[in-house]
Amino acid sequence: MINLRATGDWLKQSGIKAQELLDGSKVQEARSLFALPKLDVRSKTGIWEKQNARLQRRLVRVYDQWSRQTRLAIEAIPGATKWQIEGIVRRSAPALQARLQQTIDVSLLGLIKNVPNPSGALGFTLLNQRKVAAEAISSSLMPGITNGLVSSVQAGATDFRQVFRALRFRPAQHAGSHWVALFEVQKILGLEREQHRRLNGQAAERVKWVLDPNAVHCSDSPGHFGCIGLAGIYNSWGALPAVPAGQVTCRGNCRCVIAVEVGKRWVRGVPGL
Repeated sequence: MINLRATGDWLKQSGIKAQELLDGSKVQEARSLFALPKLDVRSKTGIWEKQNARLQRRLVRVYDQWSRQTRLAIEAIPGATKWQIEGIVRRSAPALQARLQQTIDVSLLGLIKNVPNPSGALGFTLLNQRKVAAEAISSSLMPGITNGLVSSVQAGATDFRQVFRALRFRPAQHAGSHWVALFEVQKILGLEREQHRRLNGQAAERVKWVLDPNAVHCSDSPGHFGCIGLAGIYNSWGALPAVPAGQVTCRGNCRCVIAVEVGKRWVRGVPGL
C-alpha cells in the first residue's frame, strides 16, 4: 500500500490532497500546476525515447546548478579543511534532492497531460511510481553523490570542478523512473480501454511485446521476467504478465515497447488518445 505522505511538497504547494488525486477530482488542477510542453503518448516513433532523454538532460542540469553553487561555497573559504568541505556538501545535499524530485514529479505528471478525465487507478499508479522514484533518490542517488564527493575530498582531491563533474552521470541514470511509469500508465489506459470495448460488445485488441532490434535483451531471473521470453503477441492488455521496464530483469534499462493491433496495423502505445 502507498504511504500518501510520500507525495510531500509535490501536492502540498498546490493545496491538493492526495485523496483528491486518487479519486480523480483534482488531477486536471495538478497537471496545470506542473504543466509541461505537450506530451504525446501515442505512436510517434522515438517520442518516448526523446522524452526520457529530455528528462535526463533536466536532471543533469539541476545537478550542474547545484554543484556550481556548492563549489563556489567551498572556494569562498580560503584553505577550507576536509571537514569544512564535507559539511558544506552534506548541508546542501537536501536542496539537490528536493529539486531532483520535483523534476521527476513534473515528468510523471506530464505522462497524463493529454489524458481526458484520468481515473483514480491512474492517479494511484502515478503516486506509486513517484514513491519508487523518491526511494531510489534518497537511498541510492543522493548517497552516491554525497559519498562520492566526500571520498574524493578525503583522498586529497583539490580540483573541485573536476570532482563534481565526475558525478554528473548519476542523476541521468534516474530518468528510468519516467520510462517505467510510461508503460504502467499505458497498461492502465489499455485495461480501461478494454473494459469500455467489452461494455460495447467489442473484442479486446491484441497487444505485442516488441524487442528493440538495437538493444541487448535480458533473460529470466529470480522474481523477474526476461524480455526475450515475453516477446510476442497477447490477446489483450490483461494477458500481459508485465510491462517493459517493470518486473523485468533489465528494469529501467529496458528498451522494449508495447504495440496494439488496430485494424491491420500495429501501433505503439494506447490508440485513440
